[in-house]
Amino acid sequence: MDSLVGAEIGEAWDNGKGEYYAVAVLNKTKAIQIYTNMIRSNQAVIDNLVTVSEAEKYSLEAYSRYQFAATVADINISYGNLLSVIGAPGLAQGLEKGDDFRLEAANIAKAIPVNLVVQDDKSGRIQGAFSKVLSGMGFQSGGSNSRYMLDVKVNSAPVELPNNQNKFTRIEVSANLVDTSIGTVLLPYSFNNREGHITQAEAENRALTAAERKISNEYGNVLNGYLSQQMPKK
Repeated sequence: MDSLVGAEIGEAWDNGKGEYYAVAVLNKTKAIQIYTNMIRSNQAVIDNLVTVSEAEKYSLEAYSRYQFAATVADINISYGNLLSVIGAPGLAQGLEKGDDFRLEAANIAKAIPVNLVVQDDKSGRIQGAFSKVLSGMGFQSGGSNSRYMLDVKVNSAPVELPNNQNKFTRIEVSANLVDTSIGTVLLPYSFNNREGHITQAEAENRALTAAERKISNEYGNVLNGYLSQQMPKK
């Protein structure tokens, strides 16, 4: 009843023994009309999403549009399957699959490398962590002439704590995703942490390890959250 549009309770009764029964009735004609209209409405959304000029095809916005189109296409497939079950299989023919749009989104991602610039990353570990996240999402890191740049700054320094014999290192990381074509920061991201040990070298190593872990576990979700908001205004 929560998921099937057009279903209604036709009759309910009890058998006199404390047991209650209900019959759900589906008006097939009404359901077919409703789901057909929903598919058509969703298809109009999909058509709008993937109508992108060639000049803007290989952009983060276009990538987001195709990803969202994939989600809407998945919904249409589920509606089409339902129509097939209730007796209107012809109306489910020719529906585009979500994976087709995901494949095109992946092709777009490959064609828009992100220029990854990291300052004061002595060991290269912070750059490696961001590069791994980007590649995991299908983007290539590199290309000095790329429209998009991930501008990362790393600041690592020893820290002394009163009455503590251990050595500490504090690391600060800021990473701004920039659209160089308009000179705008699209997505700011930053964090800091502090780690300690009996030696300064190991404290620094632990701080870097913690930073790598945070980037690996968090930045992909942050970037995905940003991209999911890049929907067309109309």
